[in-house]
Amino acid sequence: MRSINEKTVGAIDLGSNSLRLLVARSENGSIRPLYSELQETRLGEGLIPGEKVSPKARERTLPAGTFLPAGDNEGKKGG
Repeated sequence: MRSINEKTVGAIDLGSNSLRLLVARSENGSIRPLYSELQETRLGEGLIPGEKVSPKARERTLPAGTFLPAGDNEGKKGG
């Protein structure tokens, strides 16, 4: 049975080279990862300061945002 102090949260970190996903549960002041995955995207490849992200980099990155499989992933650790 869950206590009032338990919460499941997720975070997405989109950087210039990778997309990271973490789903974790907060239990009594500590954090327990439930699922994590890291995918290389190279979003910033060839980027010049002040310019837009290239179409090729966008094409590589957008599909990476769909990597969380459906269903119960408790305990799964990805790439």
